[in-house]
Amino acid sequence: FVVALAMRTPVALDAIHDRNTLYRMTDEGKAQNVYTLKIMNKEERPHRFRVSVTGSPGVQLAPLSPVFEVAAGEVYNAAVRVERDAFETTGNETIRFTVTAETNPKLTASAEARFFAPAR
Repeated sequence: FVVALAMRTPVALDAIHDRNTLYRMTDEGKAQNVYTLKIMNKEERPHRFRVSVTGSPGVQLAPLSPVFEVAAGEVYNAAVRVERDAFETTGNETIRFTVTAETNPKLTASAEARFFAPAR
């Protein structure tokens, strides 16, 4: 029990792609995907988590670096949009979301998801 308690991660993240549409095209020629991030704060105090995304060249959050306040012991559902130039993608790529507590950069979690765009 003590070992399990000591190895418990204080934050977890799950990324779920919107099931209604694979992607939508913006007026600027970018492919945009919508995700629900489930941010799980397992600590006894609230945290502000900053979201980032990596993995595919040019991929970015819209708006950039959103921040979400997550209460102690809460699972917070955050809707985020990710976009990139539609014509610089292969159509289906892996991206990685990361959440980091603003007050403690060691308090972090990440999750992979798929980014969809029109095939070239």
